[in-house]
Amino acid sequence: MINRFGALFIAAGAVTAAAAQAVLPALSGLSELKIELLRDLNDLPETGLPWLGRLNGSEFVFFDVKLKQVFRIPLSGGFLRRIGGPGQGPGEYEGVLDLYPEGETVFVLDGRGRIIAYGGDGKMLREMKPPRRFERFIGRKEESFFLEGRSTTAEAYREKIVASWRESGDAVVILKSEADVIATTASDLSGKALAGGYMTVSEPVFVLDGDRFVEASGNKYRLRFFDLSGGAAGAWNVTAPEPEFTGSMFKSFNGKRPAYAIRAFFPIPPGFAVVGNYYQNGRPRLDCFDRQGRLRASYLIPLTWEPPFSRCQIEDGRLVYFSSQEGCRIYRIVSPL
Repeated sequence: MINRFGALFIAAGAVTAAAAQAVLPALSGLSELKIELLRDLNDLPETGLPWLGRLNGSEFVFFDVKLKQVFRIPLSGGFLRRIGGPGQGPGEYEGVLDLYPEGETVFVLDGRGRIIAYGGDGKMLREMKPPRRFERFIGRKEESFFLEGRSTTAEAYREKIVASWRESGDAVVILKSEADVIATTASDLSGKALAGGYMTVSEPVFVLDGDRFVEASGNKYRLRFFDLSGGAAGAWNVTAPEPEFTGSMFKSFNGKRPAYAIRAFFPIPPGFAVVGNYYQNGRPRLDCFDRQGRLRASYLIPLTWEPPFSRCQIEDGRLVYFSSQEGCRIYRIVSPL
């Protein structure tokens, strides 16, 4: 399973530093990725703004940020089914951060740091409380969750972590990777500083797909592989141009600070698909590799990807597009990956 945007990946096949180094082709020669619309959630009058979700076989599980409600819906048609409901009581969620479907069960991670499991009927099965706050699910193996979060001190806020956690146990930090974070301040009308905070410019993201992790961060197009205990298990590099901020709200930073090369990273049956910070008229490039690091295909995604206002994710041969302006659409990918 995958979620949104970044690049820690667990590779099912062996990948080592000996893999041939790929070279990305020029943007100007790329063709568009061919996609066909499967489901437009804007056609459903019951929805407000689906903002995060995951495919789960023949259905789509998503959180509607306007309605503050989690739903599941068949991809082939049919009606929405509610999963739990918003609130602060037992079995209710507040500020949903991520979802993780596993068969009929759907796990919800909310802003209070709780993980709530719901059954196929949408009713709560159990509620769990990890010993620290996390931001999203990386995956789950047997009874252990893999979760992404941040270091807990202000000085180390820029550190993103991956931890494993089993119910009623301690959270064990497996990996740490640095995000590009800037300090921010708020001022009153006279210019007096009132408060400070942090804003994340670029960050790594992590995905589970077998028995290895892969980390991608920084302005070099590089993947580093780790086993489930965090031990280094190889790396490879891709020859690529300098990444850019063109496709994000930080476009004014171009030339002033380095962008991270990889924005998103998704497992696909032949290997993995990578969305990089390289754009043509707002459309990002998509590069597909086998598990030995050989480049299989490259495309332009025919949709605007401008975090935090829009984004895509790729799962099971389909592309899910989220946009604050256009809503949520699900496409079948026609082009070979």
